[in-house]
Amino acid sequence: MNLTKQHILNLLEELSHLEIDLSDKYQIDGKRVPRVTEILSAMIHQESLMTWSNSLGWKRISYKAFLQEAADKGTYSHLAIEKYLKDGFVDLDTLPLNDRIKSSVVSCMDGFMLWWNQLKTNHDVSVVSTEETIVHKYFGGTCDCLLKIDGKYKLVDFKTSNNMNYKYGLQLAAYRYLFREVKNINLDQCMILMLSKTNHSYLTYELDLSNKTHLSYIDNCEYTFLTLLAGYMMRLFTNNEYQSIFDVKQ
Repeated sequence: MNLTKQHILNLLEELSHLEIDLSDKYQIDGKRVPRVTEILSAMIHQESLMTWSNSLGWKRISYKAFLQEAADKGTYSHLAIEKYLKDGFVDLDTLPLNDRIKSSVVSCMDGFMLWWNQLKTNHDVSVVSTEETIVHKYFGGTCDCLLKIDGKYKLVDFKTSNNMNYKYGLQLAAYRYLFREVKNINLDQCMILMLSKTNHSYLTYELDLSNKTHLSYIDNCEYTFLTLLAGYMMRLFTNNEYQSIFDVKQ
């Protein structure tokens, strides 16, 4: 039997009524739902991460400390961009940044400003929302930026990682689903804006949903994400059953 999108949605509808303990902050009608990034992180295992974490150990670099510093660089870069888009300026000296983090944030902001100024020079651009949290009964997420460019809706997701990752397409598809199903906004374009933490530059990975190939890809990403979400929820549900039947606390 082919597992159609409707089959997956039917399963998610059944699971949406279950009281499953989640640590995520996203709530709808008093019930917590998982966030997009947690679903992808939990359901897609990357063997390369194990090799990378082991290499840090050989260099006597704390895995947790390294991840925290990378997270801080990303968080403050996002915050700086958000402040700029809302206020038209940002003073990085007002942010609690140590020298290593600040140099990365400056590089990311420089790359962002290069992209932003080129965009504004060549197009009619307005900011619809920044860091907007959208919650559906199945899942929630916080979307970096929604722009209207020459009358078309464009979702932009900022990344400060070193490499493009196929999970980013799944993330874009999940946010597209949220905008469509919750906000009644149909996106025309999606983009990953990769901001370098070292060389003050940027790269773009764009999807034009008027292009049949791009549209097919994002539709397939949405199907994949919803399948992963169903698996994620079933895993939580069966884990709760396991704890109840065997009286095990985790």
